[in-house]
Amino acid sequence: MTEQRTLMTRRGLLATTAGTGAMLALAACGQVQAPAAMPEAGDDAPQSDDMPAMEEATVSVNWVVNIAENAGAFEDLVLGPFKEFHPNITVNWQSLGYRNLMEKQVVELAAGSSPDILGPEPTRYPQYRDAGYVTDLSPFVQRDAAVLDDVVGIDWLQDPEGKLWTFPYGVLATIQIYNTAILDKFGINEPPKTWNPSDGGELLETAQEITQRSSADQDQIWGFWSRNDSTTEVPTMLIQNGTNFVTDDYTRFRLHEPEFIDVIQFLYDLEFKYRVKPTSDDIGALNETIPEGQRRDSPFTQQRAAVYHTWFNAESAWNVPGVEELPVKARRFPAHTVQSENSDAVGSYTPVQYMWSGTKSPDATWELMKFLSTDLEVQVGVTTLLNYGMPVVRAAWDDPRLAEQKARPPRELTPITEPIGEGNGFMTQLYPNYGEIRGVYLDHMRMVWNQEMTVPDAMQSAGKIMQAMIDEYYAAK
Repeated sequence: MTEQRTLMTRRGLLATTAGTGAMLALAACGQVQAPAAMPEAGDDAPQSDDMPAMEEATVSVNWVVNIAENAGAFEDLVLGPFKEFHPNITVNWQSLGYRNLMEKQVVELAAGSSPDILGPEPTRYPQYRDAGYVTDLSPFVQRDAAVLDDVVGIDWLQDPEGKLWTFPYGVLATIQIYNTAILDKFGINEPPKTWNPSDGGELLETAQEITQRSSADQDQIWGFWSRNDSTTEVPTMLIQNGTNFVTDDYTRFRLHEPEFIDVIQFLYDLEFKYRVKPTSDDIGALNETIPEGQRRDSPFTQQRAAVYHTWFNAESAWNVPGVEELPVKARRFPAHTVQSENSDAVGSYTPVQYMWSGTKSPDATWELMKFLSTDLEVQVGVTTLLNYGMPVVRAAWDDPRLAEQKARPPRELTPITEPIGEGNGFMTQLYPNYGEIRGVYLDHMRMVWNQEMTVPDAMQSAGKIMQAMIDEYYAAK
């Protein structure tokens, strides 16, 4: 982050550089000229250098700082360089924790005094769109299509009508993390590469071997652990197994399908039938032996689980002694044994930016959003791999500084870049009333894991309730 910056023209810089990892929310405090009518993309569509000079404006940034040193990086690599490109736009900023930012954002939206740029949850876009809180970014993206050509995740965020209400500035993906010391201890050469709901594949085979051979140890080691995360791991397994939460047009839920039920049943059986995965009681007992601040992902961080299915960036919350020295590596999420176009698909995720619909400075706001999502120094220096994932622009993935900054394991970057670069990454489905409807699924999952309902009964029940809710939404429209 101390490397000298080479100044370029704005078009040259933006066309060759990468995205952001700062968590943003902006409030316009000044006035700029009204935006011109947005042309369609094409050979004659104006790009950044064709935009009129900005009138004076002030933009305020509320930025989530997960890693303390990023505050200095933000000033060095964002504020100064952006001022060079746009001397008439002043950027003021303050750092906020994630929870504080989201609470503040809700209050400001309700009061009609929102920042210019909201963030970071992509799952909120249907809610923000329907409430009229955010601006359709499609015209801006069409206008600057050449500049944004290398940005991944834009197509993930388009709604069924092709409109873009959010803009990516980082990218994560579901991965498999494994403890090399545990695998070595049991003579296992490599972690499992496959899974399926019928016989478990290599995932179950490896997990059983480790769990059974450790059963007599004072400190039991489980072969597998996961959080059954509904935005990353579960969608990956659903897609690979030929289904998903809802149809592509977001009108019909699919929880009743055998392929869906089989995935949830497999995850349940890993814990309660095969017992290769720690139960909540196991985790509770383990957590009683360690300080409270070190309990996040404890089965894995305490080296009591060999393989962990999670999403890239989970390590940002690890707080254990010697975290930098954990014998941990990452690999691509295991593929389904049934070979199909989706057998090696990987669920992905992107922190996003929204433009507030009440902004008085749409052009200035977009210029900053675009800068944060295309500048190499911002992407590499501010969006550290301990913060909000990988750069959103492919050109940054080969920058050696990414690996240099990643002090915590896993340090392997290709498990996330390969599937996304190959086009096998896909975004969590963002259907209307996402939070409320997803809550029904989570409630039923809790009942299953509390052994109050069977998997088939719970998924059938959840699907019916969720379908009624989405039907009501469309009827009201």
